[in-house]
Amino acid sequence: MTTIGDPLILSRHEISPKTIPQSRPVLGSCSKGVKDEYASIGIVGEGISIIDLTSLQPDAATLLGPETTFACPPVSRTVTEESRQQLRQTYAATETHSSGSATKGTTISYWTSSATLSSLEKHRSLTSGQSIQALYAPSWHIDALIVVFTDGDVAKLDSKLEEANFSKKRHNPRRRLIWSFIFDPSSSSLVWKHKEPNSSVLLSVIQDKTDILLRHTFVGSSVEHGEELPLQLTGEIIASSCENSGCISFFGKDGVLSSYLLESHRGKLFTTHLDSLKIQSFYNETASLLCLGSTHIILVGITRNAGDIAILLWDVQYSVLLSEQRLPIPSNLSSIRQESLRLQLIRCNESQSMLIVAPDLTINRPNQLPAGAKSNILLIPHTFSQKSSLANAIGKADAGKAWLKPSKSSCVPSTLDEQREGILGGLTESFQKDNIEAADTIFFDWINEQTAAVKAAVKAEAKRYLAVALGKIPEDGEMPEDMEIDKEEVKRKGIVVKHIPNTLNLGHQFITSVLELVFRQESLRPGCYSPKIVAYLLERRLITDSSVKGGLLKALEDRGDWHAITHMLRDTVDISEDALMSLLVNSLRRTRREDAMEVDESSKDPTKPLPCTAILGYVISYPTTAPTMRLAIRKHLTDMDDVLFILNHLKNMMQKSVQGNEGLSLGDLEKEFKGHEVDRRRLTKHGRPKLEMIISFLSTMLDAKLLDITQYQPTHDLLREIHEFTLPQITWLTTLEKLRGPLEPFVTADKKGSKQPHADNFAPKQQKWREKKVDSHALTVGLYQLEEFTI
Repeated sequence: MTTIGDPLILSRHEISPKTIPQSRPVLGSCSKGVKDEYASIGIVGEGISIIDLTSLQPDAATLLGPETTFACPPVSRTVTEESRQQLRQTYAATETHSSGSATKGTTISYWTSSATLSSLEKHRSLTSGQSIQALYAPSWHIDALIVVFTDGDVAKLDSKLEEANFSKKRHNPRRRLIWSFIFDPSSSSLVWKHKEPNSSVLLSVIQDKTDILLRHTFVGSSVEHGEELPLQLTGEIIASSCENSGCISFFGKDGVLSSYLLESHRGKLFTTHLDSLKIQSFYNETASLLCLGSTHIILVGITRNAGDIAILLWDVQYSVLLSEQRLPIPSNLSSIRQESLRLQLIRCNESQSMLIVAPDLTINRPNQLPAGAKSNILLIPHTFSQKSSLANAIGKADAGKAWLKPSKSSCVPSTLDEQREGILGGLTESFQKDNIEAADTIFFDWINEQTAAVKAAVKAEAKRYLAVALGKIPEDGEMPEDMEIDKEEVKRKGIVVKHIPNTLNLGHQFITSVLELVFRQESLRPGCYSPKIVAYLLERRLITDSSVKGGLLKALEDRGDWHAITHMLRDTVDISEDALMSLLVNSLRRTRREDAMEVDESSKDPTKPLPCTAILGYVISYPTTAPTMRLAIRKHLTDMDDVLFILNHLKNMMQKSVQGNEGLSLGDLEKEFKGHEVDRRRLTKHGRPKLEMIISFLSTMLDAKLLDITQYQPTHDLLREIHEFTLPQITWLTTLEKLRGPLEPFVTADKKGSKQPHADNFAPKQQKWREKKVDSHALTVGLYQLEEFTI
């Protein structure tokens, strides 16, 4: 299951009019700390705040002054000292400005804090003559602080900044670092050509003039750069993210989301380009993205039309949208131009990420911001599969359609012939006029015409096959229309016609187009829906629940087509447990509103809703899985009166199933079920769910709602009745089980006999003595033998 939950407010930070203009007034990173995960937040013009992500409360902080800005997000990690005391190390690269603009250089500072210390204690600072783009303090590489400069160069410092060794080469103005990512070599697919303890692997995205390069760097006892790999990217990159599994994604200013799968071999990088997605409806400058794992990516941005924050979870391997969430822009930023806001996504752990929403201070000057404007930090919960799979992507091809720009190169050409195009045109015109009778006439006249044509073609093909087999025409010869085939000769020579498909093939694209017309929004109005077309497609088993967006069952329920719903519940296998329970609960509530529990079940009116007892029977007998059904029951059965109603009918069904058993039947099952439109695997010959399926559903329901049921007094007497009824049945079955061994050979012999044709009904009354003797030995079982005596 893939979901994005409602956000939690982590913190808000005021923006002072004296704040130094910077594109991002708040920067952050996440790490695992003394207690749990925590966030290290750098607030421009204020200082550093450490926030516990479990309690959502500040854990430690320090002030830096209004003239201080951050070159990159501050970072922290937790280490264990020799005294076994856990200590948190915090690092930040800051720039101090004088006269509002001129910088005095970049300073790397080092603080510590512990569980008992609520303030950061500063230990040491170093000044760099070069601009710094990123700092990394990896928890697996505790003796090092890794510094990445704006031109992509990398330096390694000791964790306490005691060795002031900045062996930085001269700044290369031609190169600019766009993004960088760090990984643990022991858990990442991006391995280096040799292994070394206490090491890290760095991935850098560098722009060299107009080229975008990807570089692999190993940081161990020394810093080693690998070869640089060019990427086919153009334009300005707004956001980028990479994950341990090797999936890296880029979002450009042109709205293109490009993704690659990375592999490394002996220090060399290799890429596999995935399909690019062209996103629309975003202010692209506001966007941010985050790789979660496998090929799952979260993309956030501010929408142009609705003016809210859209959180989209994509699987870029299959180019499908798995989940989306819409958030309003924080009220303290609602008066600021939406395109001037900036979003930042930061990974916290497997179940949540951090989202920073703040104005761009290079566009919105701090002294020109409206009163009360703040930077907002939100916590976004999410769930997703650890691995990308086709099963999760099936049925979601259209989910992201509204977010993608149509591309001429990616449009699937129509495979419909002129005849089908003409039929769709006629149907479209009739449906637009709400003339359902005309639409049905167009559709079924064409169906009948095409069916007759198919049968005629099959007949001609069979006749030609026989003519070739009889040697009347060569295989590549023409078939004369007046040629006659001698059936006696065919029978005499034993010629059998091969199977030739004789059904009309409508085609997937044609069926999809017809369903879009039938289930258009206007079809919800009375008299604007065509049940005949749907019934035809269902009877031919050409459509299933996934054929319609949102589910065919739900669409039929909205339009009151109960004849088709019955057909689906009886003959399909892909209806979800969620859809089944939704149908059942809606039926229960409709019945209770009408105060008519006893409904005439013999009614054949297709517009009359199915009785809730009938729907319950179909739900019980439908093939489902217990874990998913438990979730559906918890989601939909929120009213205990509905639970009480279902429990009562389950009890009645169990009693009828036990009392309705007419003894063991060892005869011909085909004759028993002849004329019954039921599934023998799910229903009895009387149309009731099998006893084992009733018990299975009851067990699943008790598992899902046990606490609620035990706390609801009216259910207690009912549970006692079910217990009093089932206990004697269990005792009876235990006693009856003892007969299994002695009776097993007779049952096996009877099954063997039932497989043979029942020719004895047509045999002469007089039978020879030897034949009788053979028949009598056929019923010999072990020591027992059937004997016949005539007196």
